[in-house]
Amino acid sequence: MQRGYTWLGSNKIEVSIAYFDIIRQLLRILSFGARSQGLRETVAKRFGGDPSPIKEDEKTTARKFEHLSTHSRYRITELLSPLVQHWPEAFIDTCQASRNFSSQLLKDMPFVRYHLWMIAKNELSGSPVHPDRR
Repeated sequence: MQRGYTWLGSNKIEVSIAYFDIIRQLLRILSFGARSQGLRETVAKRFGGDPSPIKEDEKTTARKFEHLSTHSRYRITELLSPLVQHWPEAFIDTCQASRNFSSQLLKDMPFVRYHLWMIAKNELSGSPVHPDRR
């Protein structure tokens, strides 16, 4: 970090603050959204961890990871760990297995860091739609 960059898997992130933004965005993806439960369950099957649902009283309209209980934040962080350690392959494979594609992953995020956006765009965009050519 003192050098002004860090590594996320085999990807060099030039601005070290971007690393923390990406981690925070990944924590949000695992915590909230219609498909987050399936993603947590897939991570738990592959790497272990507790995929139990976020309690209703912890969900907020702001959907902020910081508003979750300490226990929920710990569980989600523990689920994220293997995805970051084997970045980006583990994240891509887990998202594909749980049928989480870029449109679901990034839809509620007003700003997405470039490294995460590129992976979602290039690897998780789903199948392209082709018009009927008659």
